[in-house]
Amino acid sequence: MNENGAKTASSASFNPKSSAIPVFFQNKDLLSITGEEKNITREQLINKLNHLNFTNGEIAVIFSDSENDPDILIKAHPQPCLDDSFTCQLAGADAGASLAGRQPRHILIDDGLSVIVAPVTLLSLQKNMLRLKLPEQSLIKTKRLAKRRPCSNIECEISQNSASLRGIMIDFTPNAFS
Repeated sequence: MNENGAKTASSASFNPKSSAIPVFFQNKDLLSITGEEKNITREQLINKLNHLNFTNGEIAVIFSDSENDPDILIKAHPQPCLDDSFTCQLAGADAGASLAGRQPRHILIDDGLSVIVAPVTLLSLQKNMLRLKLPEQSLIKTKRLAKRRPCSNIECEISQNSASLRGIMIDFTPNAFS
């Protein structure tokens, strides 16, 4: 499970041609308001998105279609952003086709210690290019005491009592790993 509450494996760098399989978003608490969040302006969000574009970073986009179906999370690469509309390239050449009937609801920007949660509105979706309207205000949620560090191609086996699980490590901190 990754830092955004999704069951998936992650890669160290963004590859838009990889076959990205949407994963279920399970950390609904991340979207709730507790009063401990900090606000950031649209201009600060745009600066963060442009920094991620410049450094080849990635964001996560949460899609949903109804209250009964689970939300899905897809990684995306932000494009340069100048105003309240924002374009990103979804991971996977056919990512747009797998989103029929789903609407983007939030983008998540995770720096390892905190997560920016921004509600978004769909402007357009063509193939794997998604265009969104950014909000006036977004929230920063701080949940971790130690920064998460990404891993790449580390196979592991975890044993506890009589259970044994194999997998690929996504990230770790001095306190935990996923």
